[in-house]
Amino acid sequence: MAERFPLFVDLRGKKILVAGGGRVALRRVNTLLDFGPRITVVADRVCPELEESGREGKLALVRRPFRREDVEGSEAFVLAATGDDRVNRDICRICREKGVPVNSASDHRECDFYFPAIARGGGTVIGISGNGKNHRAVARMAARIREWTSQMRDEGTEDED
Repeated sequence: MAERFPLFVDLRGKKILVAGGGRVALRRVNTLLDFGPRITVVADRVCPELEESGREGKLALVRRPFRREDVEGSEAFVLAATGDDRVNRDICRICREKGVPVNSASDHRECDFYFPAIARGGGTVIGISGNGKNHRAVARMAARIREWTSQMRDEGTEDED
């Protein structure tokens, strides 16, 4: 499989659907929140942190299983992170029928794009991908880059934009 092209897009105000309310969904939602999209989480069960983000108005929370019509209006992409491989495959199929880019947390072969590890600092955003594989190595690399950018900030060696 060919490697994926990294693309940085403006997500401010764009509607993103996250199907699933567990830890994977939480990590992805937390990454996305800083980029300003309008996130809707659809899940019959959600972790306490997502529940709190819903109460705080950081995202819209729909407490029920995913439905086909949930994909309607998704302007940027859909994240299938239900914890159920079959449901995630169905979400991917529906998104492809509707022309909506989708990422499946359960099978990298189903992904139209990979959700990157993000390292930010010094006015930069760095996306890191292992092409859907080797998540631990990618997480370690992102942590090292975050540490490096933090050290640069502490040393005052950043260039100003």
